[in-house]
Parts: sequence; structure tokens; C-alpha cells
Amino acid sequence: GRALHAAAVGLAWPIEMVMSAGQRDLPVEPPIFILGPQRSGTTLFYKCFMQHQQVCMIDQAADYFPSRYLCASTLFHAIGADTATDFLERYDARKDLWIRTWKNNGYGYTEGNRVWNKLGAYGTWKSDEHRRWARRFFPAVVRKIQRRSGKPVFLNKCPGNALRIGQLNELFPGARFIHLERDPRGVVNSIVNIHRSLGVSAWGPMP
Repeated sequence: GRALHAAAVGLAWPIEMVMSAGQRDLPVEPPIFILGPQRSGTTLFYKCFMQHQQVCMIDQAADYFPSRYLCASTLFHAIGADTATDFLERYDARKDLWIRTWKNNGYGYTEGNRVWNKLGAYGTWKSDEHRRWARRFFPAVVRKIQRRSGKPVFLNKCPGNALRIGQLNELFPGARFIHLERDPRGVVNSIVNIHRSLGVSAWGPMP
């Protein structure tokens, strides 16, 4: 649980420092964020875009251990991505369409909700200290992913970030946003159909 996670983060600190010092420098581009409501085509667009050879994304290692990403990534690659997903959390694939989709497509790329939720749900800073911390933490996480992968363009798809555009602009000057729109009737129809065909649980309301 949380205690095990905290212990792993603490033990990995010196190794992470050594690995960070040995990282090669890499010219990087401003991040690209894909935004849009669920069932509006963001996942399909994301999965097409992520095939580009210069694009890197948040994976399960970064999502669960963003401050120790280099250590976690090395371990997860060693034991296999699907194994890593199972190792971290026991998912009920019959009820969780999102997890089922990513596991069926191999390596565990993710929206990174555990990372972005550290910004808060409503797009406002909790305090000046939170703001200063975020300015250090988030750019560092993205730089590690870029340098680790050797790819200069960081791409992310997370619908919740539509509420955090101001924060993301502040953290990543020059960031680019792609907002996908779909006829609302198509969105509702897609949600209804997927629930009927797969019996997945409903999404909770957004703030």
C-alpha cells in the first residue's frame, strides 16, 4: 500500500540522484497536451500521435513514481510492462475499460492522472508554496521522461487537464494544446453504447 510505496521512493533516492547526474542532455520541445471530453476521440488521436518517433509519454513508471522515474522505469522494463501493471495494482478488467484497453495494447502508457492530480482538481494553486513546488516538480518529471526516452516532444492526453490550462501554461511556457471537439450527441451516444455493449461502470462527474 502507501507505506510500501513511500519506502520504495525513499530507498531509491540515492540511486535516482546518480542516474540523474549521468543523464545525457537533450534539446527538448515544449509539451503538447491533448484535451477534450471523454468519448470525443482523444484516445484515438493520442494513440495515432504517439506513434511518431520523436514523441514520448507518461507510462506506468512515471505515473506511480514520478520523483523516482529513472529507477522505476529501469525496473519496469526489466520485469515487463504488463507484469509491472499487475504488480502495482489489482485491476478488475471486466469493469475498467481504460485499464483493459491499455493492457491489451502492451506497454502501460497512461493519462498520468496520479501525476496531474498533484496540481489539484480545479485549476487553482492551493498556496504559494504549492505553486513553487509545482514549478520545480512538473518540469523535472517531463525532462526526465524526455531524456530517458531520447525523444524531445512530450505528449499527454488527460481530459482533466482542460481545467488546468492556466497552470500548465505557467509550468511549461510555450506549451501547445490540441482541443478535440465532437458533436455532444455523438459523445452521449458513444457513452450509452459502450456501457450497453461492455457493461462498464459509469464515469464519475467532472468538477
